[in-house]
Amino acid sequence: MKNFTLSFIFIVFTCQALFSQELEGKQVALRAYTSVNGNEFFIKTICSKDSVRIKFKSKDSVALNKLKNDIVYKKLMRSFDEIKQFDLTNDTLKNLIYRIDSVTVVHTIYHTDSVLIAYSQFPEYSKLLGNLFKSSKAALENSENIKDRIILDGTNMTFEFSHNKLIQFSAKAHSPDEKSHPLIYDFLKSTMEIYRNIRKNTFLTKEETSGY
Repeated sequence: MKNFTLSFIFIVFTCQALFSQELEGKQVALRAYTSVNGNEFFIKTICSKDSVRIKFKSKDSVALNKLKNDIVYKKLMRSFDEIKQFDLTNDTLKNLIYRIDSVTVVHTIYHTDSVLIAYSQFPEYSKLLGNLFKSSKAALENSENIKDRIILDGTNMTFEFSHNKLIQFSAKAHSPDEKSHPLIYDFLKSTMEIYRNIRKNTFLTKEETSGY
């Protein structure tokens, strides 16, 4: 019986070590934006050998005076005002909107916080991160199964999955829930619960994160 117990413990620790090596150097970066109220928040999980650092960032406000006086912003807005037809499938327009957004981010004030958790303390969360990286853009977006799903406004999310700072793939989700995007929703729910249980503060309320 003693030998069996020792063997079992050895197997468990070996599996944990292999799993840690599998996650080391990997990152998940999320940006979420709700157009109807302007809510915006970011999550980044940074995996190391034995633990994962979860960083959070939530929009507080935009320094409008600085933004309006930004030379690059003025130039981009002039180009935007000159557009006659708004076709969001047009690459030129999409690039212009992306550049305007990038300048706006520079003049946005954010609240930030982070927590550090060990894989050994949160094995289910570690497993969830592993499953995310084993997935794919098509599987996470689940586009074929939700093509008839209609969401007015809602929250747009963009995920980037990287390894050693090189992006492996990205995925998008619109107001994900447990039925439309189960793995993404599980990640959001678990990550928020971990932070709120550890910090027990008002930094990331569900009101600020559009219900997540």
